[in-house]
Amino acid sequence: MKYFGDNNLLCYLAVSRKYKLNMTKHILIVDDHPEIRDCLESYLKQHAFKINQADGGEKMRSVLVA
Repeated sequence: MKYFGDNNLLCYLAVSRKYKLNMTKHILIVDDHPEIRDCLESYLKQHAFKINQADGGEKMRSVLVA
């Protein structure tokens, strides 16, 4: 898991291992602000990433386990 952030924005991006087989770049965006998640998702989809979102740690864990 990689961590990106500054004083006002904390965003966790996790690359799912299970998608490496088909070479699709898959990113999980975790942030409690939906507008930040949506903005990042919009940008990353333009660059051919598969995106999932989570609004916190509990949701993040459930997405990563699935």
